[in-house]
Amino acid sequence: DGAGYEELLSIQQHQHSLALQHKDAEAAHLRRLLAEAEERPGGERLAGLAEALRTKDEEAALMMAAKHKELELMASLLQLREQQIEDLRQLCEAQQSEIQQLRRRRALHEASPGLHERRPPPLPEAESPAVRSPEGSVVVRRAALAAGDDHAVQLEREVRRLRLKMEEMESAIAEQHQRSAGLAQALERKSERVKALEEQVKSLHSPGGTWPDSEQDSGLDGRAAEPPLRPSPPPNHRRALALRGAGVLGAVDDEESEQRAAQWTTR
Repeated sequence: DGAGYEELLSIQQHQHSLALQHKDAEAAHLRRLLAEAEERPGGERLAGLAEALRTKDEEAALMMAAKHKELELMASLLQLREQQIEDLRQLCEAQQSEIQQLRRRRALHEASPGLHERRPPPLPEAESPAVRSPEGSVVVRRAALAAGDDHAVQLEREVRRLRLKMEEMESAIAEQHQRSAGLAQALERKSERVKALEEQVKSLHSPGGTWPDSEQDSGLDGRAAEPPLRPSPPPNHRRALALRGAGVLGAVDDEESEQRAAQWTTR
């Protein structure tokens, strides 16, 4: 399972590097488009810029969808890691309880060393008289002590094996925690990247919004930004100005007619 997860993470890193390369290529393409648009006349330039912005908007939407899919994959991988950590923790608890039981058994065995001597195993009836003799009882005691020592050695070996296994489990849990922390950091970075892309798309849709790359390119080239075009007045405003001008001219003509009539009267 660990090899599969490592392979999945390497694939994701490769995809991220490819996405960054694609982003750089898009930025270079936009720079070329801006350079060509600045050399064209006004109408063609605006049409080229609008087409470039529309293409950039579509590419940003596709990139955001891909980033969302990648975030979902990272979240599912984090959940799987957490489940593995929980399983390892439960296994370690079970191993610790087993080690405690073995320690209690060993303590009981060490606390009663003469238990096998006081309770020897029952001998069969068909044994020889030599075994029932005092020499035979000594042999039985030695055999019981040897069996008890073998059992204690086996318990010690089992305790050592379980202790080593528990240490391996603890190291595996620590490694899983480190991997989970790394995945959480990667998920946070990708979330910030998605937020930045969303802000860029919002700035594109907002009135007067421009793509940040084009602004940086214009600043790097050293060319001053063109002044904004003065909006033309609406038709109603033009008509009002025409009527107002006609009224002023009519008033001037009336005044000239009155002056001429006064001159003829005096004559």
